Amino acid sequence: MPLFGQYGAFDELHDYQDGSAFADAIVKQANQSYGTAGREYLNQLTQDPDTLLNVSQQLHDAVNVFIERFGSLTPQEARAAKSFALVGIAGDTRPNTA
Repeated sequence: MPLFGQYGAFDELHDYQDGSAFADAIVKQANQSYGTAGREYLNQLTQDPDTLLNVSQQLHDAVNVFIERFGSLTPQEARAAKSFALVGIAGDTRPNTA
């Protein structure tokens, strides 16, 4: 995979010495934060039963969009569709504060 950034894969090193040091810092931070967003999302999701039910329906609807667009899905495709749909829903879901 060719990389065309100024510093290999990166255009900005954010004050790191080189691309390798920047990449190492990204890996270190990712390892320290791994799972944090997911746990917080689940925490927010489960605080309001209506929100949880709404997300379940949104997931069902999103998978149906895949089926309508591409026809029947193999089990592997259905799992992938659910994963992509859940990520999209997570980015668009806000806790019910009413």
